[in-house]
Amino acid sequence: MAMSDSDRADVWRIFMQDRKCPGAITKPQLRTAVNAADDWVDIQLATGTATTYVSYMAANAATFWSAATTNQKSEVLMYCIERRFGRI
Repeated sequence: MAMSDSDRADVWRIFMQDRKCPGAITKPQLRTAVNAADDWVDIQLATGTATTYVSYMAANAATFWSAATTNQKSEVLMYCIERRFGRI
């Protein structure tokens, strides 16, 4: 089950507080990326299929994908997964 809007907002806020968002990424781009990452996880859990990084990339908006570093792309997904399992 996807995170609530409040949980998604918490992930967005925590990501920014941890200073993972310097540079060209805007706050709306980051929020869209958090939503996309959580939706992607939800789909993967529901279908039970192994997917590739390409499907995660496709789930994100091009504006975030082109502005974010490799670490930022991975960390958005990590933060969403950590929130789902109560780690943040």
